[in-house]
Amino acid sequence: MPLNAVVREKRKELGLTQEQVADYLGVTAPAVHKWEKGATYPDVALLPALARLLKIDLNTLLCFHEELSQKEIGLFLNRVTEVFHSEGFGAALALAMEKVREYPANAGLLHSLAMVLQGSLMMTDLPVQQKESYEARIIALYERVVDCNDPKYSSQASYMLASRLITAKEYEKAQERLDALPEPNALDRRTLQARLWMQIGKSEDAAQLLEHKLLASLQEMQATLTSLATIAVQEGDEETALQLAQCGQQQVELFGLWNYGAYLVPLETAVARKDVAGTLSTLQTMLAALLVPWEMTASPVCKHIAQKPGEKNFGAAFLAPVLQDLENSPSYDFLRTEPAFEQLLGQYRAKLENR
Repeated sequence: MPLNAVVREKRKELGLTQEQVADYLGVTAPAVHKWEKGATYPDVALLPALARLLKIDLNTLLCFHEELSQKEIGLFLNRVTEVFHSEGFGAALALAMEKVREYPANAGLLHSLAMVLQGSLMMTDLPVQQKESYEARIIALYERVVDCNDPKYSSQASYMLASRLITAKEYEKAQERLDALPEPNALDRRTLQARLWMQIGKSEDAAQLLEHKLLASLQEMQATLTSLATIAVQEGDEETALQLAQCGQQQVELFGLWNYGAYLVPLETAVARKDVAGTLSTLQTMLAALLVPWEMTASPVCKHIAQKPGEKNFGAAFLAPVLQDLENSPSYDFLRTEPAFEQLLGQYRAKLENR
């Protein structure tokens, strides 16, 4: 509940009129009316007296202790996503920051908004400078989560910040963030929770929880294979790099995952090797796979995960940022003089414009 609503509701609970509040504080009735409408705010010096009059503490008046339920956060995140798709990233960010001003110390809200905004920004092909400006705002949200000292979210936020610092090549700061993270723990409450639900007959809930856990593990494995393949190339061990790339492909096929993911490790391997023919071939297949809808429930590890209608064509939303990365990333500079590369980019830019 924002400050204006707190003042209005508490005043009414106590049976006070706006004129009585104004007289007590030495202000005008129209001023109190504006506070309750949210048009203006009380002067800082008046806040203690206002809290005493309304028989509440300052934390309650300023909403510092108020929490949102997970359902309320989820509904608001859906709203932010809808605004992003209908009005663009700037409008979604403005809506998110309005809620942040209302609940400035709610770590769950701040962390969830940062993740949704980060994912939304990835799906845009905004100019690089504008994108960097927005990324700075998202990083600031993660930093606020860390400052909240909520153990449930602060470690996750620190992890995201460390990842960003590594990307930005700020290695000393990244190491500081990593050193502050807790050590990995093999004990996972999700496994026990699933066992409990299985015992009491909630098998569908247990299956959904375990499927989400397995998907996260598979994504981590893909990232690990990519890093190991890159290291193998750096060490001059191309045979191992190619074997690791093949492992990445086989994992996707084995678990019936989105076919696009089968080419992530092979692409990184080909790029690391500066293999022109291999990179172009992989990109051609990978971009085609990006536009093929994925039926999650066809996978044996996603039978209980509800797929929203828009998620079937999830890859199409990433076409623009993928093309932007191909056009601007220094990683692909070795392809700049290749006519086939320019032809490939032109082919998919045309698909993007005709959507």
